[in-house]
Amino acid sequence: MQSIYKTGACLKLFVSAFILLFINSVYAKAPDFLENAEYSFGMGGGITYLNDYIGSDESSAYVFPFPFVYFKNEHLKIDRNVFEGNIFTNKKWHLAFDAAGNLPVNSDDNKVRAGMPDLDWVGEIGPSIEYYIQGDAQSKNKLYIDWSVRKAIATDFKHIDNIGWVSQLSLTQKYVVQQKIKGGDVVIDSSVSALYNASQYSGYYYNVLTEYETTERQQYRASSGYAGFRLAIGGTWRKNNYWIGIFTRYSNIGNTAFEHSPLVKKNHNLLAGIAVSYIFLDN
Repeated sequence: MQSIYKTGACLKLFVSAFILLFINSVYAKAPDFLENAEYSFGMGGGITYLNDYIGSDESSAYVFPFPFVYFKNEHLKIDRNVFEGNIFTNKKWHLAFDAAGNLPVNSDDNKVRAGMPDLDWVGEIGPSIEYYIQGDAQSKNKLYIDWSVRKAIATDFKHIDNIGWVSQLSLTQKYVVQQKIKGGDVVIDSSVSALYNASQYSGYYYNVLTEYETTERQQYRASSGYAGFRLAIGGTWRKNNYWIGIFTRYSNIGNTAFEHSPLVKKNHNLLAGIAVSYIFLDN
């Protein structure tokens, strides 16, 4: 079992930096930025089980600190691992900024990648457009189609590399259970997504350059195209100051543009985890 305190902190550092820039840009236009906001802050921990990268047959369990952050006003929404900066919204359409990221991989700890460069922490950010089939962006219960295009960078915090673009088309549902369970409020989130990667992005994970070729790892260059589908289901439970979250994500990369990379050992992966937090500030 490993700790991801450092990598988790780095991810939040990047997202926090972007949030601060966004807040600074809108604060002058909205003096009541904080006064009209809903927010909750807490701290806890969690455990997750995931593969080194999508397509790897090696995986680990990680223990991590879990800062609970919820902030929402008309310009900005931060909901734990989701960051959105609102650009435009009406009853059916919502345009926002979207952010995502992946943890780094030490190639010496992965048999298939042994002798290759490490995979650095990856950050992604870009616009997201949502069309609401049920509800709207402010509804507690909603069903919507979400299309996002994100620019990706890789960094070891000494250097930053451009690794192309990634796009995702999702059908997402959020449902608030009307009846309390064990005295707590329950929210269920689910989504199914189809992904498209630029060749540079897929190549970052799945290319094998000539100098890293071996008898068991042939040279390979990934192309752009279909990058698989994902099914994610999660649920949260909250009672007073106590919060529990459970999350799962199934990824399938069969028939993708990089399926035949020698670094792909499985065409499906499962991520699962649980987090617990105590909320000490609520508005």
